[in-house]
Amino acid sequence: MIKKIFFIFTIIILLGFNKAFADTIPPAASFIPFNLNMTTDNTPTLTGIATDEESIITSIECRIDGGAFTPATVGILDSSTEAFSFKSPIALVRGIILHTAEVKCTDSANNVDSTNFASYSFYVVGDRPEIVITSGGEKIISGDPVDLSPSFEVKVISNKGLTVYPLRAFIDNIFQENLTKVVDADNLGIITALYNPTLLDGTHSLKVDMTDNLGNITTREVIGLVVQSGQEISLQGDPLSFPNPYNGVGNVNLSYVLSKDSNVALTIYDLMGNQLSKQNYSNGQNGGKAGYNEVTWDGKTTGGADLGNGIYIYLIVADGKVAGKGKLTIVR
Repeated sequence: MIKKIFFIFTIIILLGFNKAFADTIPPAASFIPFNLNMTTDNTPTLTGIATDEESIITSIECRIDGGAFTPATVGILDSSTEAFSFKSPIALVRGIILHTAEVKCTDSANNVDSTNFASYSFYVVGDRPEIVITSGGEKIISGDPVDLSPSFEVKVISNKGLTVYPLRAFIDNIFQENLTKVVDADNLGIITALYNPTLLDGTHSLKVDMTDNLGNITTREVIGLVVQSGQEISLQGDPLSFPNPYNGVGNVNLSYVLSKDSNVALTIYDLMGNQLSKQNYSNGQNGGKAGYNEVTWDGKTTGGADLGNGIYIYLIVADGKVAGKGKLTIVR
């Protein structure tokens, strides 16, 4: 009888021990990086390693840029360490655009991290340097309004090196200067430079060019940059709102293009002329900067009350002047 009790007690202890030390940790995984985190293949194959502390890995899935997870290419899946590869199912956009691959692994104890996926970010580049020109964090495009003394940031990436040749700037096709290149601390294939020219009223073009260490040159030009220092503030085209009609879910996005920096107030009125909401944007900041601006409105009054179904008027007031207006319909 004592032996039987002892045997049962031992079984209980062992079961508790196994339960206490059961594998509850999901597998870990990592991608093997490309050189300089760049590839010239727009349907790249990524490789990596998945490991688990105690259990066998039973599933490895990957995705790129938030797409659907699909199975990676693996071996027999009979150990706690597995190599995998994954080819992008779609062609990725080339340029100064970060693409992100993620991996999700499951082990034989059914452990899987469904939120914090291991990830790796990289660029898809061509045979020549990739260049983008921004101002105030927004990409500059032909036809944008700019200040008399605009501040441009030029970013260049290449997997062939950018140390031999200068980064050159031109205004109206006239060479201005070699820009000071700043190498990214984390990636030797990325450089940035600031350019602060002084412009006159009128229309101008900006051009920069960069040659990689193998002699391949890229030129990036934006034309029709408009300087209107002496003129009153104005909007280029009409302001736009989306979604319109608005169903009360999420925010309304309102966009407009200012001819120059200004202090802006976005005001919402009903058809009786009652002001319901007002949002202010400072000179030079998003909402009040020269060029493209996009702001949001939550569909509520200043006091936080939901607006009912109906048609509302919104005004873009720049430096005290109504520069543009539009209509927004709410249908809940």
